[in-house]
Amino acid sequence: MLNDDDRCPDTPGTKKNHGCPQNAMAVLVAGRIDIVERVYFRTDKDIIEARSFGLLKSVAKILKEHPEIAKITVEGHTDNQGKADHNMDLSKRRAAAVVKFLVKEGIAEARLESQGYGQTRPVASNDDETGRAANRRVVFVIPDAAGAVQERVNAPDASTATPAKAPEKAPAAAPAKPAPAAAPAKPGGDGAAAKPAPTAPAPAKPTSDGAAAKPAPATAPSKAAPAAPSAPAGKP
Repeated sequence: MLNDDDRCPDTPGTKKNHGCPQNAMAVLVAGRIDIVERVYFRTDKDIIEARSFGLLKSVAKILKEHPEIAKITVEGHTDNQGKADHNMDLSKRRAAAVVKFLVKEGIAEARLESQGYGQTRPVASNDDETGRAANRRVVFVIPDAAGAVQERVNAPDASTATPAKAPEKAPAAAPAKPAPAAAPAKPGGDGAAAKPAPTAPAPAKPTSDGAAAKPAPATAPSKAAPAAPSAPAGKP
């Protein structure tokens, strides 16, 4: 059933039940809870009529069965009869009355908020009673669900999006090796520091005929001259 009287447009239903499933008074759909009929109030008051109690209990039942719904906004709307500021105030009071009813049914107050729009958001013409009756309504909106839907619409397609590359890491510099410590010189037998080893002689250069020149003989160390005998002391 798809026409202006379909109060559950996103759910298959019967004409007898205003387009909603058979015997259902409230239905959870994307972004809201649809109700089969209007919430009735006393004329120009915020007092809920008893014939709407069952409907609101059905809304409370849905909220109890779906604790993942963190927040729901109860919206109040009116027709254009009367002054605009009066209708705005009336819509706010009626929405608040519905919230109070749901709290009495066991719904946490933190999950509920109310908002009145007066005559600013009509869904039908206010030129006849049928249209005005449609505009006098209460709507149950799930703001988080609506935001999540919009977020998914705006999100890029995962199948075509190019994954971001991770930044390349620069290779870590190898730590410098410490220079080997010089071995300490061993002390001589008398406790004095040992003398450094003599430097090896440079290799001999080859002669003009290609033969290697014989190394020069090592010079023998000169012997120290003997000490001269001391002269005898003079006689007195």
